[in-house]
Amino acid sequence: MIDFIIPVGMCVAVDIVIVLQPHVSCFIIIAAVIFMCTLVSEIPIKAWLTGSFIMLLAGGALVAVALAMAPAEKRESFMNNYAHVFKRLQIFNADEEQDDEESTLTKDDTRQVDNAHNALGSGGMWGVGLGNSRSKYNYVSEAQNDYIFSIYIEETGFMGGVILMLMYLMMFFMCLRVCWRAKDVFSRTIATGCTALIFVEVLMNISVELQVIPATGVTLPFVSYGGTAQISLLIAYGLILSVSRSGTERASKKPNASAEKALKSGV
Repeated sequence: MIDFIIPVGMCVAVDIVIVLQPHVSCFIIIAAVIFMCTLVSEIPIKAWLTGSFIMLLAGGALVAVALAMAPAEKRESFMNNYAHVFKRLQIFNADEEQDDEESTLTKDDTRQVDNAHNALGSGGMWGVGLGNSRSKYNYVSEAQNDYIFSIYIEETGFMGGVILMLMYLMMFFMCLRVCWRAKDVFSRTIATGCTALIFVEVLMNISVELQVIPATGVTLPFVSYGGTAQISLLIAYGLILSVSRSGTERASKKPNASAEKALKSGV
């Protein structure tokens, strides 16, 4: 109860409230952060197995009771809240090469994805130049937020995309080093949670742009437009830097074996 069910259960309860809004992409991000923080918090394996089983059993029972007691129109209304999720899945699975007569998708439904894909390919090796993107003029919707990576590739080309991904990769390994060298569970959990928050968003945004996963509406950290988002990400990165400064073990400051022996002998 103390090691797993209470702390993880409180986090899962908050995440359930998020998915009921509905906000599925945020639900996925928070779930990934919760999982990573729980993974590095040194919870015993027995608590993991027992706590997970109890929570799954209790959650399944609550869902079954709720579905049994809710009237049919309420269940239908609840599922209608997630119509946009099913629509995005349908768009992701749509075959662009063949026109399906039974498909309910229109050209307007797939316009954003198609234009973003065209923007990715139109940049070539070196791009059309910073500020010279043509797709950002109402061809790609939310070009400053969700699909900014495609505009960036169009302007800087393949080489610009490689440089940006290498920068993200370098940041990730630096943050991973901080998590690895954390001197206590609290510092490790803080650094791991903030790292997961930043780079899960990076992975989801780029995966959407490359059409690896369905559209999620997740922005690209430190690149997409947004004041409060940038402040939140900078706070998360600042917490990682705080752990790097005062919450990690430094081998250079550890006394050597002879010094420890001298201290113990009173010399």
